[in-house]
Formats: sequence, C-alpha cells, structure tokens
Amino acid sequence: VAAAVGALPFEDVAEEGDVAAADAGGRIGVAGMFAEPVVDIEGDADERGTTDYNLQLGDNRAASVRDYLVRLGVPKTRISTISYGEEKPLVTAGTEDAWAQNRRGELVIQ
Repeated sequence: VAAAVGALPFEDVAEEGDVAAADAGGRIGVAGMFAEPVVDIEGDADERGTTDYNLQLGDNRAASVRDYLVRLGVPKTRISTISYGEEKPLVTAGTEDAWAQNRRGELVIQ
C-alpha cells in the first residue's frame, strides 16, 4: 500500500528554516504510523532542457530531499530515490508558474 504524501517544491526543501520545509518534516511524521515504512522520493523537473539534463536535475532534487529527511532523523536505509525528469508533470502549461510547480520532490510512503 502506497500513500502519496505530497509534492514539495524544490526551492522549499533547499532553504532550511522555510515554513514549507518545516511542513515537510511534519508530513514525514506520518511515517511513524507504519511499522517499517519506506519513503520513495521522486525527483521531477520542468520540460525545459534535454532529457538527460532533466533526469540529472531530478536526481539532484531527490537526493536533496533525501538528505533533508535524514537530517530530520529518517533512517537513510528506509529512503529510496528515483528521477522522472520531465516525464511526470503536475501542470502541463508552458508558463513560469507551471515550470515552478513541476520542479519538485514527490514523497510517497510505502
């Protein structure tokens, strides 16, 4: 059973102390309700750039979210990461706002 925890705009995770980043820490508290949860982090990018470039951006974003969760106390052994690059956009409009929403780390509790 997987439970989608939510999308976290990358900029929010990158700045410690940010209100949204603190909220992410609260969302991860949901992990404590399960015996041995695994947190999957899906790194995403907007549609600009090459496929290889966007996959690397997604990897970097997922790794940043993973590192943040480890600092919050989530064991690294219970976290997996994957990059989808530009393949799973939340918003398909080609605007700055849409691109910003597509640059994210998606958290899924298994």
